[in-house]
Amino acid sequence: MKKQSMILFLLIAVIVSSCQEEVTNVRSESDIYLGLLPFHGKFDGNFKIEAFAVGSNESSSFNDAKIEGYVKGELGNTINVGVIKFDDLELSPNPNNMYLRDYSSANMSLFGKNVSVRIGTETATFYLPPPIHFNNYDYNAKISKGSKIKWNVDEKNTLGVAVEILFIPDARYPQHSSQHKFILSDDVGEYVFKEQDFEGIPDNAEVRLSLTRGGATIVKTDEGKKIRIIGVSTNGGAKVVFDK
Repeated sequence: MKKQSMILFLLIAVIVSSCQEEVTNVRSESDIYLGLLPFHGKFDGNFKIEAFAVGSNESSSFNDAKIEGYVKGELGNTINVGVIKFDDLELSPNPNNMYLRDYSSANMSLFGKNVSVRIGTETATFYLPPPIHFNNYDYNAKISKGSKIKWNVDEKNTLGVAVEILFIPDARYPQHSSQHKFILSDDVGEYVFKEQDFEGIPDNAEVRLSLTRGGATIVKTDEGKKIRIIGVSTNGGAKVVFDK
């Protein structure tokens, strides 16, 4: 209970901080997942490793991943801090001083192990769990209170898993508002849905489920800048039907 309270506190903190700082092409569920991590607030730069799959039961559905980020100068402009290394993968800035390794299978080599990040002479290491995938997803399956969602467990992951529920009303439900919820679970391989998880969602409505997990660290550059490094995998958009 104490752990869940701390997680919820961090969740609120990251929502507030995300409104205050620039974020580069990130998904909402992985940002919310930062609520599981003790890395929130303002930073001089942000880098993100991200892999994404759509409603899959197979780890092989993660074919590639992207790495991107930036570092800010004193005036808030993006600056060049030289080559940044993620293990043996190198990132160099483009003419706008943005860093990007676009979607590549080589980037997937960072998942499922401890990742070393080097900026200048400074290095930090963090654990990035294997890509998360469903173990029991069935397209258009009916779910309700007591239904289980299962995934590939990672016993080394101490930061948990974010289970996302998304409902966007269509013409059938003009009186309902959108519902976007995040359930924070330990990485034990399954979550049993509760009645309150579907509050505000009408019977027989289409719902999308997503799973996210990852890790993070902070690197301080030679110039004293504080850079946040995030790595996440998201298995998202799994279509199910809420059966009250």
